[in-house]
Amino acid sequence: MRYLPRRLASAIPLPGNDCFVLDDHTAMFNVLDGDNNRVDIQLTTDPDIVKFCRDTFGAAWALATPYNEYHV
Repeated sequence: MRYLPRRLASAIPLPGNDCFVLDDHTAMFNVLDGDNNRVDIQLTTDPDIVKFCRDTFGAAWALATPYNEYHV
């Protein structure tokens, strides 16, 4: 686990919905309503979208602080 303060994430393009990279070929999006209830689950195998998600999380991970080193 790592922490990424929002101030460090400003330049990272992030998916518009909660996203999970399931494997090298599949990403899943949780689509939430205004009350934070899931209204849809979207799976994609589009290689460009999966790559975007993998690259985004890679960039965020590189900027994030490991859990045991994070101090508020």
